[in-house]
Formats: sequence, structure tokens, C-alpha cells
Amino acid sequence: MSTAIVSGRVDSDVKDRAGAYILAAGLTVGEVINDLWTYIAQTKSVPRFSVESDTETTDAFEQFMLIREQMQVQNTESGVPEMTNSELKEYLANEKLKEYEALL
Repeated sequence: MSTAIVSGRVDSDVKDRAGAYILAAGLTVGEVINDLWTYIAQTKSVPRFSVESDTETTDAFEQFMLIREQMQVQNTESGVPEMTNSELKEYLANEKLKEYEALL
């Protein structure tokens, strides 16, 4: 199978932030791009992403309290101690993604 290079331009701050979340999820930028292009090729559908700009931002303490509450709920259901490394990475990456989306 031959390969091709795909390139594009994004804001450097977005690149840095997204790169951190991708790394936290245990992936590489190349894997994410490859997965997206593979998804489009297989489904013949281009996903549309939108971020609501009117979301309220919360301070660090409020964010901590929200995560704390979520962790308590998870502890009664599945619990962090029972999470695998990849599940924990995914959870933390999702939390960081929520924070990033709130900034936009």
C-alpha cells in the first residue's frame, strides 16, 4: 500500500493545545489524521465539528469541584481504581477537551 502526505494549516495555539490532548489520549497526530481520513473514506461522510462560543468559562476551583463530583459518581458506578490506563487517559483527555472547548 502506498502512502501520501496530507498537510493543512491551523492556528499555532490550537495545534499546541490539540497536540497535548492527543498525546494525553495516547495517540499521535498522524494517527488522529489517519483515523479521520479512514473514517471519511469508509463512511463517505465528512463529520462536521462545531464548538459553541457562548459557553461560560469557569475558574480553576469550579472546574476542580465539577471533576470531583464526576469522579465521585464514577466511583459509585465503575470507579477510577478499576479503570485501565487507556480508560483513565481517555477520561482525562475528555476533561481537557471540555476545558479547551470552553475557551473558544
